[in-house]
Amino acid sequence: MNNQLSIHYRLLRGLVIPLAIIAVLVSIETFYSAKKTAIRLHDQILYSVMLVIAENVISSQGDLLSENILEALTENLGDQYFYHAVGPDNAFVTGYSGVPDFEGVIDNKPNQPFYYDSVYKGDPVRVVTISQFISEQELNGWMRITAWQRISERENLTFEIFNQSVLRLLVMILCAGVIVWIAVTQGLKPLEKLKRSIEKRSADDLSPIKGVVPVEVKDLVVSMNKLFNQLSRANRLRERFLGDAAHQLRNPIAALKTQSEAALDNQSIGEYQTSIEKIVHISRSTGKLIDQMLVSARAHAQDPEQAEIFTLADVVRQAAEDNAYQAMQKNHEYTLNISDESLQAKGYPALLKEALANLIDNAICHNQPGSHIEIEQSPASDRKTARLCVSDNGRKIGQDEFIHLLEPFATGNDAHDGTGLGLSVVNDIAKLHGGRLQLINASNNSSGKSLVISLPLTRRQD
Repeated sequence: MNNQLSIHYRLLRGLVIPLAIIAVLVSIETFYSAKKTAIRLHDQILYSVMLVIAENVISSQGDLLSENILEALTENLGDQYFYHAVGPDNAFVTGYSGVPDFEGVIDNKPNQPFYYDSVYKGDPVRVVTISQFISEQELNGWMRITAWQRISERENLTFEIFNQSVLRLLVMILCAGVIVWIAVTQGLKPLEKLKRSIEKRSADDLSPIKGVVPVEVKDLVVSMNKLFNQLSRANRLRERFLGDAAHQLRNPIAALKTQSEAALDNQSIGEYQTSIEKIVHISRSTGKLIDQMLVSARAHAQDPEQAEIFTLADVVRQAAEDNAYQAMQKNHEYTLNISDESLQAKGYPALLKEALANLIDNAICHNQPGSHIEIEQSPASDRKTARLCVSDNGRKIGQDEFIHLLEPFATGNDAHDGTGLGLSVVNDIAKLHGGRLQLINASNNSSGKSLVISLPLTRRQD
């Protein structure tokens, strides 16, 4: 498995990166807001200073401001102020020469300040000008008062506001990061606990994971417990299969060894032929045993989610046809009766065919040549179940003996040497399909019986 980023890191990255982007955007917005605020405050102060200058110029009849006033303004407002006053007909009244230029037309609305940025002696400045009507002895008419100041203090104020805002923002982001780190760490503790619980397990410990888990991983734990259960079941089936195989194959292998040694020791052709025939017979029986053990293993290992809907008539007909030649060799009266071609069930058609084949094989092998064997498929009276029936006119089986035969590797009372797995496999397959295997003995005479697989039907899919 390729190394992947931890959930802890993923969550932190998913939270911190957006926070960082937001912080950058907020910082940019904060800078422009700070600049806008500084301009507004600077303009208001500049306008107030201009009004003070205008008042002093008017009251002094056009004299320059006193050094005390200029020094007070410079000391309190952080930078030197400049001013320029012209009277009617643009006649110079007082102030500094060289008013900063404005590229455009200045709006001379009466008593309305007009602001603009310019350059004065190589330094950027902020300028405000206003037109006022003055009615004094020496000054009578429209005057224009202009004041300006270098913008260095305004820029200092901008960065001061910006720095304070960014500092608060950084503190908030730092606190948010710490809170996110703690919250993510605490939130992932159940996963760490689950990880440690799984790490403590061994290959032999497949018990379900218990304990309280977060809702987000509940489905994961349920799936893991389901997987553990399937693995435990698979392990049990494997151990059972291996144990049964070792137990049941021991005798055939020993018999093969004995007959092979006897064949080597036999002096006559007749004795040699007899040993070879026994070897062939044991080999066939062993092969049949292995086949039925594999079918049994498949029946126990099927996944319910892989079940399919199939037509019963097709399965019954194929099982009957596969065993027809064997019945003919023993001269049995062999019949097939399907009363309803539309019946459907849900399950595993290949396994159900094996179950029917086992019942038919038992009927063929356990009855005398010339016996009557009938395979029948019909619906029950309530049309909710189907009956797959294999009948013969041979020896009846008692219920106690039948129950005994349902156990794995149990053999009956007759002389036929079966594998002991036939009815056990059929019973397992019937249960796998939600049905059951029944024995029905004939009531009218001393012989005859039927083995019936009852299965629930599935509604026909159009």
